[in-house]
Amino acid sequence: MPGEAFVRRYRDEDAKAVADICVRTADAGQDATGIYADPAILDHLFAAPYAALDPQLAFVLDDGSGRAVGYVLGTDDTHRFADRFRDEWLPRVAGRHAAAPEGDPVGPDELMAWLLHNPDRLKVAGLEGYPGHLHIESICCPATSAGGTAPGCSSGWCASWPGAARRRCTSGCSPRTPRPARSTTASASTGSRSRTRP
Repeated sequence: MPGEAFVRRYRDEDAKAVADICVRTADAGQDATGIYADPAILDHLFAAPYAALDPQLAFVLDDGSGRAVGYVLGTDDTHRFADRFRDEWLPRVAGRHAAAPEGDPVGPDELMAWLLHNPDRLKVAGLEGYPGHLHIESICCPATSAGGTAPGCSSGWCASWPGAARRRCTSGCSPRTPRPARSTTASASTGSRSRTRP
């Protein structure tokens, strides 16, 4: 039987699980499987580059058996991250994901392609006092046989996250939430958070 869920640092062997979590929460907190021609673009935009470029700020929620069921990934310097994304990350994945055609993106695939190939969009004027941002997602822990959540899978799981992540976290896990669980997205750069519907 798995132990209690806990937060730990991201490890390279978590990459596949993190990519899966990213896809399973990418449709406003619901499963985006089948929406994108190449769903890997979601991971290549919203998860993998953070683990690669800011590994010291990459954490996962371990379900107690070694499996990542949630993550908090971020950067403490969005402008620096955007530059590194353009110069270091984009060359790794651009061959797999072509740039969107000129003009307004049409459909989800073109929108993600536009976001991927335009990292300077992250440099928002007026937010210098909030230099970092986070991506927080969770598919939560497997439900207990009684229909609740597994031990440790509650709003308390954010308690061991560092700084801004801890202050801005609200967990989407509750006994009435079906899998995949609701997603919570927090942004240190805007000081805002949004939570998808139950």
